[in-house]
Amino acid sequence: MTHFSKLPHAVSALLLALALSGCQSTPTTPVSGPETFSPAQTDAAMATLEQAQSEYYQGLLQRYPYQAFQKGLTLTPQLAATGTAADDEWYQQLADLEEQLEQMPHGALPARQQLYARALQYRLGQQQEWRQCKEHWSSLGQQAFLPQQVLEQLGKHFQAQTIPDFQALLNTMSAAAEQLKAWQVQLEQQQAKGVVNLDSERDAALAYLDRQLAGYPFSDSSTPSPFWVDIQQQLTALKLYPSSQDVLQADAKSAVTNHLLPVLRSLRATIKSLNSQPQLSWQQQPGGDACYRLQLSQLGATDAPELLQEIAKSRLAALQQQLRVELQLDDTQPLAQQLRAWLASNRVAPGDVQSESLKRLRAVSERLPYAFESLPTTELVIQPETNPAIHHPHYQLPKPLLGLPGIYYTTAQTHPNEWRWPLDLYKDTLPGKHLQYAMAQENPQLPDFLKTDLEAAFEPGWPDIAAELASDLGGYQSPSEHAWVLLDEMEQELNLVLDVAVHLYEWDNAKANQYCQLNSFMSETQCSSRIAAIRAQPAHFAHAAISRANILALMQDAEAAASQPRALLAFHSDWLKQGTLPAALYPIWLDAWLQTH
Repeated sequence: MTHFSKLPHAVSALLLALALSGCQSTPTTPVSGPETFSPAQTDAAMATLEQAQSEYYQGLLQRYPYQAFQKGLTLTPQLAATGTAADDEWYQQLADLEEQLEQMPHGALPARQQLYARALQYRLGQQQEWRQCKEHWSSLGQQAFLPQQVLEQLGKHFQAQTIPDFQALLNTMSAAAEQLKAWQVQLEQQQAKGVVNLDSERDAALAYLDRQLAGYPFSDSSTPSPFWVDIQQQLTALKLYPSSQDVLQADAKSAVTNHLLPVLRSLRATIKSLNSQPQLSWQQQPGGDACYRLQLSQLGATDAPELLQEIAKSRLAALQQQLRVELQLDDTQPLAQQLRAWLASNRVAPGDVQSESLKRLRAVSERLPYAFESLPTTELVIQPETNPAIHHPHYQLPKPLLGLPGIYYTTAQTHPNEWRWPLDLYKDTLPGKHLQYAMAQENPQLPDFLKTDLEAAFEPGWPDIAAELASDLGGYQSPSEHAWVLLDEMEQELNLVLDVAVHLYEWDNAKANQYCQLNSFMSETQCSSRIAAIRAQPAHFAHAAISRANILALMQDAEAAASQPRALLAFHSDWLKQGTLPAALYPIWLDAWLQTH
């Protein structure tokens, strides 16, 4: 990790709320010279691009309404359109937008807008390319909580302010039932093709449905269903006369039993009856080899999976040797056993997570100007988690529409075996995810579709790089604390090796588990769980290592080519401001960035 030249303090000290203040190739030029465009042509191209960006973003909000509401991108929850017809309409919209952008004269756009136009075209093409593969890989775990999303939208999140609002809620139950029916049909069609992969999420989905259906008014039980409790709370909040409340309550019961009850019972029966089958690798799916390679490519991999795995093995071996040196382990003894023994005596968590987290982040925040030229103004707040069922500290991204800051929730019951202190703190907050989200959201020039992670995730490699960057910022107070950085990187490389092994080379569980135990600090049980997760979510666990390598390569290129020694400080800030810019466009972005640095 590069050590940075010290700069004057550029941000104010943290307040108690911990607010950050301040805190592929280039085409050859034609011999005849570049084409010129009139101001009218530039204006028309800009209008076309802005319209396409807006339509695409609004389409994302409609396609992923629950996620959009959860992320604070919309103020009210909506029901998602499901089924084949909805899919056809979505992909037609993508194709229409792609055609509009292809006909637009890109050269008429300013350089920055040309980059964003390419980013939009990339996203449009990416989703269309993936459609057929998506139809051949349908993990129940990716869909099983749709019933929960629907019931939470109707119960927890619907804000009925008046009697007409509540009546509108009851009318929405009919539409919700139709949505669940459409999803059930889609699930049955997927099962007929043999592409529904059963995993642990089926049991969780059934347990959720059972909790709802066992209570009143879904059953004759005297105990209310959790969903009915939410409905009652909305009704009580209206503060009606008893007679009016009785009428609305009867209407609510009728809507629940007539619309939701039949479809939830039918849906439960469908999930229960799904044929049990083992988790399959991509190679066992129709066109699976091509789909797996496409999937890795869309996540940013520039090498074939075979070479990708060999590179990951080399990085894994280098990290293992680095750990031997840093932890002063015995070269003559197996590394995995020594790592597990070391972890057994070195897993720690602070006694007061709230105050210690605040103390650490204040110290890191004061040094952020040594690594970033500019910083966001979005607050980062540290506060205790009030839900006793949650035992792990976690980060909630900022929600600008609601005026909410980024929030890091601490817990009083944090268990060292479930948390890596202080690594997870820095990855989730500063200089990790909070900077990653806040920088993008505060960039006024960035299109909305690049500010969100509804269809494309923020780069998962940045929190890993940020964890190492925290070392330069004085974030670790002992070699044992810093060792978690290397252990985390080692785990990411191992995930990549295993992902390719399972989905390209078709390793069975025994072989994959043996490799995992010999090359990591994980136990046999932990390795088994990880391999099962990798089978259920191809390429998901490989993404962090791919992303980290791409970002590091970009940083090295920037440092080597920049004209100013302190340019890497601007690089960190400027790159984070690009949000979910596709990795395939990094070279184009870097060329433009270097022109000013």
